[in-house]
Amino acid sequence: MNKTSSESSPLHNNDNAPSIPSTAAPTAPVLPKWKTFLTKLHLPPLENCRKPLKTSLAFLIGIIMTLSNKCREAIGPGSLLICIVLVFYSPSRPLGVVFEDVIFGSLGAIVASAYSLLAMYCASIARDLSDPSPVQPESGGVLAIFLLVAVFLFSVLRLRVPKSTFACINGCIVVAFSLTQSSVVHGFEPSIVWSFMIPIAVGGIIALGISALIWPDDSITNYMNILHKALDGYNVFFKEHAEGLLSITPTDITTTLPTLHDRVQSTILSLIDSKRSVHRDILFSRLNGHDISKITKLVKAMRTPLHGIGVSQIMKQDFMRYSAQSLGDNELHNETIQKQIEQENQDLIKELEALKPYFQQLIDGLHDAMEDCITRLLMLHPIPERDNLHSFLWPFPRLWYTHRPNKHRHHFNNKHRPIDIPLHHIQPDQVEEMVHECIRQVDAKMTDMLTTHWHAPLRRYFSGLHLISLYRFCVREYAMTIIELLKFVGETEKLRKGRRLWFPSNKSIRKWFRDTEAPWSSSVAHSNVNGGGQNEGHDDPVSDLTLVRTHTRHEVSGGDYGAHQEEIHRGAAGGAFVLSSTGKRYHRDPDVDAPASRIQKFWYILFRVHRWIRHPNTTFAMKTAIGTVLLAVPVYLENTAEWFIEWRFQWCMIIMMLWMLPSTGMFLYSLLMKTLGTIAGGVLGIVVWEITQGNPYGIGGVLFVVLAILYYQLMYRPTLRMFCVLTIITLLLVVIYEYQYKVGGMAGHDEVWTVAGKRIALVLVGVIAASILSMIPEPHMGRVELRKRLAQTLRDIGRMYGILTSQFIVEYDKSNKRPTKEQLKGFSRLAINIRRQLADERVFLNHARFEPPLRGRFPIEVYQIVLEKVDNIADLVMDMSFALKDIDPVWRKRISTTLNKERRRYLASNMTTIKLLSATLAAKMALPPYMISPGEARQQFSQSLNNKVRRLQPEDLTHPSFLRYSTYVVTSGTFVQELQTLLEAVEDLVGVEDPQEWLRLHV
Repeated sequence: MNKTSSESSPLHNNDNAPSIPSTAAPTAPVLPKWKTFLTKLHLPPLENCRKPLKTSLAFLIGIIMTLSNKCREAIGPGSLLICIVLVFYSPSRPLGVVFEDVIFGSLGAIVASAYSLLAMYCASIARDLSDPSPVQPESGGVLAIFLLVAVFLFSVLRLRVPKSTFACINGCIVVAFSLTQSSVVHGFEPSIVWSFMIPIAVGGIIALGISALIWPDDSITNYMNILHKALDGYNVFFKEHAEGLLSITPTDITTTLPTLHDRVQSTILSLIDSKRSVHRDILFSRLNGHDISKITKLVKAMRTPLHGIGVSQIMKQDFMRYSAQSLGDNELHNETIQKQIEQENQDLIKELEALKPYFQQLIDGLHDAMEDCITRLLMLHPIPERDNLHSFLWPFPRLWYTHRPNKHRHHFNNKHRPIDIPLHHIQPDQVEEMVHECIRQVDAKMTDMLTTHWHAPLRRYFSGLHLISLYRFCVREYAMTIIELLKFVGETEKLRKGRRLWFPSNKSIRKWFRDTEAPWSSSVAHSNVNGGGQNEGHDDPVSDLTLVRTHTRHEVSGGDYGAHQEEIHRGAAGGAFVLSSTGKRYHRDPDVDAPASRIQKFWYILFRVHRWIRHPNTTFAMKTAIGTVLLAVPVYLENTAEWFIEWRFQWCMIIMMLWMLPSTGMFLYSLLMKTLGTIAGGVLGIVVWEITQGNPYGIGGVLFVVLAILYYQLMYRPTLRMFCVLTIITLLLVVIYEYQYKVGGMAGHDEVWTVAGKRIALVLVGVIAASILSMIPEPHMGRVELRKRLAQTLRDIGRMYGILTSQFIVEYDKSNKRPTKEQLKGFSRLAINIRRQLADERVFLNHARFEPPLRGRFPIEVYQIVLEKVDNIADLVMDMSFALKDIDPVWRKRISTTLNKERRRYLASNMTTIKLLSATLAAKMALPPYMISPGEARQQFSQSLNNKVRRLQPEDLTHPSFLRYSTYVVTSGTFVQELQTLLEAVEDLVGVEDPQEWLRLHV
């Protein structure tokens, strides 16, 4: 399976080529600044232009329908909503994603229409028919109450169910227009609601049509592109780092834990999101949704072994840099220890050199197998190869085309010349045989290495034997994953000879209406700092509770577990939860016991209602509802109703509802972007109108170009996303309203600059109103939210670490049960949630730079260290969990009974440090003056191991559990290093209590 020289030689540069003497390059002339700026102006790549042009084309269709008299008459007065809805649907995304958003948006509009009809009917009943004025206090009061309730419910739903965003957007638009227009109309007029439902439906149809017919980006094609990128990156990473560790000479690999995370984790979240899109789409492929889930699971399984290989490379560099200085000042001048450390380094190099021939053949074979697997996966869903010219000349779907499977994989060498790598159809049996042969040879070699590393006292927290075992374990697990992937590809090739239609399964349809990403707020999680805890007296989620209660066991003296269960029911076992007499779980509350009688349960329900009212999400929804009703009050008053309708003041309400988001920590940034975007949109509207002078063809053409440019900035510059959205909305309002005034022949209609001024004023009023309400009672700053979210993430990591380490401090037989499937899935969900939390925290860190240093400078460099170390710790905990997942129960019990007290103290020190860091960050509380640092605890435990643990036996080296335990030893040591650095960074933020300082202040 190794490549022949003829196949691999083109990948290398020609060393025999004549060398060219190096000469000093001539100094380039310094260009003026304006010429330097002009040289940077160039057209973007054609691949990046497709999505902006696709979105701009959808807007062009909506603009034509809005400007056409016949279409406008057929659709109604709300035809402008077609373009507004397209702003949020964004038809450049994959078809499955757009289809899901359109379904939810249409459902929200239908519910809002039915609700508006009910409100209008109740208002018509309250209206006095003998009064000729349609604006009456009674009907206005009814409409205002219905508006208040509707906005409150939509706001709560938007916070509780993130998937309902588009439903809430369309619902808010329908409710805002219907419940204000009906105030100035006599009687009950259902046509008002219908006039706003039609444009929303038309906008959804346009978005679906453009997404499906113009440069279609179906979900599975998008998934295969991301999969190709992920597997290619993994293959290159494996080849580079697996050979790098075996190298006996220094390499140019400069991998660190942050860069390692970026390389192995960058595409995982995108792959998971695109997998969810595939499950919601109708597929025409050889692959179905179940196959995509299987592939995603295997790719995620590759991530941890590859991360372990990267950690082994980093630890090898640390191992070779280790010196006596690392042991402290007392050992610095001890020549014996220095010689021992140098000897250990030399032994490691010799052993790696001895193992290199066996591993090198396996590395080459796995690299070839992955190359073959990627090619065969792409052939299961072939993507027609089209150059940019053909793609632009024919942007429509190619329903009939002849696809000839390519038996070669297209690659590029260092000189960017295409190279064809033949498809070998490597079978899983070949890879399995190669892996087993490598394991047999390495096991035989490892027996000779046993005496090398254990003939002297252990000076480090891991030996070269552990480092090599980590490498062996990760390479083996990576090979097993490739074998599974090859088996899946082979079975699919045999079963699926051609493409067919696949419809979403019932499970996928049910998931449409289930929240897969639970909303999370650190302000709520740490509200106990200011009084009233999050879990004060209420139940935790069932999945979270199951995870904690199953894995965290309490040591029971005497082994009387029956009495222990009775203590749990009475709430006396010390757990985080107690059981009432009815069997219901309650979170332990230090103020009161669990409710037992009916009266206590009644007051407990009232307490939960009171706490829900004070919940930040409920407060936010109520502020949004009250602010919207206050802006709508003029339409319910007879003196100001005509002015309200003439100015189209509904847009002020809509802007406030839509942009009154829980943008915790982004207040100043969002206010700046919204204000600048509104002003820029008004100015652009004036410029577009003056260029076209009201010509509908000119308006369509100019807006097509302008919107394409704006959407290019929106898609490829995330920091300008909010600015571009407000610019687009204000631009459309100015141009289309001015055209409608001109075509409608309104006597004395406003000029374009007046219309632009009104639109800017209305949008700014909505933005400023939303900003003011966000500041009540106080604005949430990004730096504060970052600190609280980091504390929450540390708490979750501490929970994961406690679950893992409990396996080594449990001494009773029930611990021998392996984790269940649901427990593993729950642990995986917790890990993915931590990854998403960390992604949000990076956003808050970037936005914190926009906040002015009013009270002092923000220590952004310290927070960068904290965030980096928390990210590294999360990765290392996942590595430890992967290593311990399938460890043999006999080995686990053997480890737990060895140095149980010393190990318990060591692990307790680490868990206490994590919990303490979370609490101090959340409460801004100084660290205690005396505590055992993680580094000291690890050093004490290493000395205990050195003095009391027996030597390893030859049969231990070949046991799979020893490889898993060695992986745990190395990764846990690295974990402690990162935790120690994190502790020092947090000390810089919160400080350390100094008893002498208190005494000096109270002399």
